[in-house]
Amino acid sequence: MGDFFLPQCIRYRIEQKLEQLSFAGYEASAVSWTLPEKIFQALAFHDVIIFYRTPALPEIVRSIVHARALGKLTFYEIDDLLFEPIYPPPIQSYGSYVSPDSYAGLLKGMALYNNAAKLCEFGIASTQPLVERLSKYVESGICYMHRNGLDSQNSYSNHRSPDKTYVDIFYGSGTQAHNSDFIDIALPALTFILQKHSHVRLIIVGYLELPAEFAEKYSPQLVQIPIVKSLPSYWSLLSNADINIAVLNRDDINDCKSELKWFEAACFGIPSVVSKTTNYEDVIKQNYDGIMVETTDEWIAAFDRLITDSNKRTEIGSYAYTRVRRDYAIEKLSANLETIIQSALSSKLH
Repeated sequence: MGDFFLPQCIRYRIEQKLEQLSFAGYEASAVSWTLPEKIFQALAFHDVIIFYRTPALPEIVRSIVHARALGKLTFYEIDDLLFEPIYPPPIQSYGSYVSPDSYAGLLKGMALYNNAAKLCEFGIASTQPLVERLSKYVESGICYMHRNGLDSQNSYSNHRSPDKTYVDIFYGSGTQAHNSDFIDIALPALTFILQKHSHVRLIIVGYLELPAEFAEKYSPQLVQIPIVKSLPSYWSLLSNADINIAVLNRDDINDCKSELKWFEAACFGIPSVVSKTTNYEDVIKQNYDGIMVETTDEWIAAFDRLITDSNKRTEIGSYAYTRVRRDYAIEKLSANLETIIQSALSSKLH
């Protein structure tokens, strides 16, 4: 059972898992945690129950307790650091997208996720830093890593257009949480780059409030598109980019964020410049299949290098493309999920 509120969560942690389990030969189904009657019906027909981003509301607590009483294998799964008191980040980081009432709801949610995790035997998380944190809450102390990955919806291309007049830097933001990260970390370097290179454009898709002065000054080099809900449309926008960026302020919450923006761009052979976080350090091979940066000077140097050297863009993008197609494929993730289930079952029996 899981959280069906966010399209990104549905795709990467629910729909992908159903596809992976089917590939591995399992019969699986998914139920929203908001439907307690369907949850109790489903418990009788499944041997492994994954509680994904479920809060410890009374009906969820009853479901977990009932599943365990029936001898089912129970996992608590999460893909963000939502369950520790350091969450949520300061309200200012959301720009004007989150109201005080909504922010209070995030604070309440943290405690509910925390308690739900404690009721389950095992954990599943999307990054190694998150695995280490969630393992402290689940009963067995065992948490498994299962990364976000590729599925039947993905598009692929490793061919760049040779006749483009612009070099496009792409920033896609599907959440409201990183507005201040972008303004504080990436914008100073991008301001320098746009001023230096008149043939460079900044393409922004999704949630981002830019300073009015910046938006006005660089409007000829700026393309800003609202959130795009259609995956094919999003792929089309991303696939035409030359450089992808992922911007995160380095802290405990963002250190646990997945490499989704990196591997989405890699599907199109696009090189990424990303903030150096614990998870990106775990994933990216520096200057080989991606570039990690921290300071403004490092952002500028990375941009300059990729803008002026199309061969380097192609090289890094191609390495990322090959790596992602190999390591994030449904076959690989399906096998990992089967290993997780068998390992947890073995641990429970012993």
